[in-house]
Amino acid sequence: MHIDSFNVKLKTLGGKQFWTDIRNVGSWRIQQNAVTGHFRLIDPKNVRHCWGSEDDCHTFLGRKVSTGEATVPTGRVVVVLHGLIRATGSMQRLGQYIEANSTMTAVDFEYASTRRSIADHAQSLKRVIEGLGDGVTEISFIGHSMGNIVVRRYLADLESTGNQDTRFKRMVMIGPPNQGSKMARMLGRTRLFKWIT
Repeated sequence: MHIDSFNVKLKTLGGKQFWTDIRNVGSWRIQQNAVTGHFRLIDPKNVRHCWGSEDDCHTFLGRKVSTGEATVPTGRVVVVLHGLIRATGSMQRLGQYIEANSTMTAVDFEYASTRRSIADHAQSLKRVIEGLGDGVTEISFIGHSMGNIVVRRYLADLESTGNQDTRFKRMVMIGPPNQGSKMARMLGRTRLFKWIT
């Protein structure tokens, strides 16, 4: 018996520093909890449809794809990443604008920025990109603040393995802390900031 048999459809907050996306198909997201490690599947309105093991969530998502409720992206995609202590909602309007004014599909990447390392976030981003499928012909990135560092780490990890994805085209960086962040260095001395991050 699959775990989704026991699921009660509940509205969630979408992530908010405790969940990281590992797959995003038509804004249906499989996420992993940064504290417990378990998985869940939420729909575009952040309602939970399945929880428990990763396999159960993939199976349930596969059903949504087969019925047309979740649409696998094709063509041009832009992956949008929020910054530290933010969530996908902070970048949602940008993604909506891109979709309304171009032929690109926006894929929001939710990650628990305060609960895991940059390397962990980069690995989760890798899984989301691998899950986009062969129908995606072009991938670009838009990152805000720490989101840029996650993309840079992902690209560096990819390069270190000798792999290359010819679908990557461009990256837009909004407020990137490429040389570090003076504010983070100042706040880093406070107990409250250390506790939050």
